[in-house]
Amino acid sequence: MKILSNPLVLFGILISCSRVFAQQNIPLKSVLSAPISNATLVEKARNSITAYNIVRSGNVSYLSGGLIELKPGFHVAQGANFHAEITTDFRENTGEQRPDEALAFKVYPNPFAENTQIEYYLSEESNVNVSVVNLKGTEISKPVHNQIQGRGMHKVTFESKHLPSGMYTCVLETPSGKKVYKVFKQ
Repeated sequence: MKILSNPLVLFGILISCSRVFAQQNIPLKSVLSAPISNATLVEKARNSITAYNIVRSGNVSYLSGGLIELKPGFHVAQGANFHAEITTDFRENTGEQRPDEALAFKVYPNPFAENTQIEYYLSEESNVNVSVVNLKGTEISKPVHNQIQGRGMHKVTFESKHLPSGMYTCVLETPSGKKVYKVFKQ
């Protein structure tokens, strides 16, 4: 009966069990607000995960096919393990080795210690800009500046040894659109 005295523990167990039995039923979106303690949790969503929760302890991973938003209130306590990853594993396999979107973008690892990889797909030849911006909106790096790049996958390494820990924003701009991705330096 002790487990029933804490509905958050029961909720966490139900989430873990549902992931084991319902791998084929990955939701489009997931919004997380309940605190997580002493749990191993892998939260998956095909399009987006929005997190307002506190990770007090345990091992927590968020895997999304499109976007992971860590909103004000989200916090990972010291000693807890947190991993977030944008993946194409949840997209339907069309037989082609390319993302479904005209402009796909991911950054990994995230969070990162010194360097992180910025990877993007262009559906057509484009003029490309990739920049990294701090929380004040100041551009701190421009790994790709006005380069004409061909259709396909592209990868660039962002070196951040000189930057303090914190949140940054990677911005990918082409004539066909703009994508923004939040990254965290440990």
